[in-house]
Amino acid sequence: MAHNIATINGRTAMAYQNETPWHRLGHRLPSMTSVPQALVAGGLDWQIGLQPVFLADGRQVPGRRAVIRDVDNAILNTVGDLYTPIQNADAFDILTPACADFGVTIETAGALGRGERVWMLAKMPESIEPIKGDTINGYFLVTTGHGDNLAYSARFTPIRVVCQNTLNAATAQRGTDIVRLPHLPGVDRRLDEARKLVDRMMAAMKETGDTFASMARRKMNAREIAKYIETVFPTPANVAEPSTQLAQRRADVARLVWEGVGADLAGANAKGATAWAAYNAVTEYFDHVLPGVAKSDRARERANESALFGQYAGIKAKALDVARELVAA
Repeated sequence: MAHNIATINGRTAMAYQNETPWHRLGHRLPSMTSVPQALVAGGLDWQIGLQPVFLADGRQVPGRRAVIRDVDNAILNTVGDLYTPIQNADAFDILTPACADFGVTIETAGALGRGERVWMLAKMPESIEPIKGDTINGYFLVTTGHGDNLAYSARFTPIRVVCQNTLNAATAQRGTDIVRLPHLPGVDRRLDEARKLVDRMMAAMKETGDTFASMARRKMNAREIAKYIETVFPTPANVAEPSTQLAQRRADVARLVWEGVGADLAGANAKGATAWAAYNAVTEYFDHVLPGVAKSDRARERANESALFGQYAGIKAKALDVARELVAA
């Protein structure tokens, strides 16, 4: 199975605590309790600089610069004139007060590709239980990238323990980022302001727990579940019938409502299910089913990244929105 984890100076750029990742790569530590420790362990303790770009005939390319990593002079990307670098240490320093004041630890840290995308996943000390025995751990995912289209992002990311589904936070912004900063001038000042927002993790976790509990109490019959799935996966406008692929996707998600991992905990039984079970069927489909049936390593990579950062993450956010509307009705 592909993993897309960067190798920098012959070393796998990833560190983790607790369980060994599926790819069995990286460096395991008993614990990671500070950002500097995670930077070193994850192979992220380097800086980037910008250098001009030249053609083979010696002419300089106007408006473009190369992003260079200092430890090996690797070229990570080319960027435009407005690009302002965010160093790894600065990007992840937002977690420093959380680790120092709230008992947050770093679960994983590493880099993807050539090192152009880097991340830290911080685990919060508290958990929530929408239903007794169905535990959700709270995480704070911080990502940044060394390129024009790889913006700095920090968001609350709940993960359901029983099935490791990556869920969305129940914020007013549909689970979007708590902090999001583009690579533009003045980013250092805004990073200072971002550090003041770390306490929003705690507020987001409480709101999310309340929302998930409400979803777990909302009973749904088979007709309501079918309507929910059709709303999350609508038939395109001006199309009379869903395509074979869309119909199969709906059927796969419907099956997961009752047969997915943790479906019994989520309240699915012979009498029906809950909005919590229906929502988890969608997240399990994108987090586990689609990557599992991918026909190539690269397709599996794309599916996994999309479930966290791309189109699939957007559909999971929509699924949460629709479930919240059911609860509110």
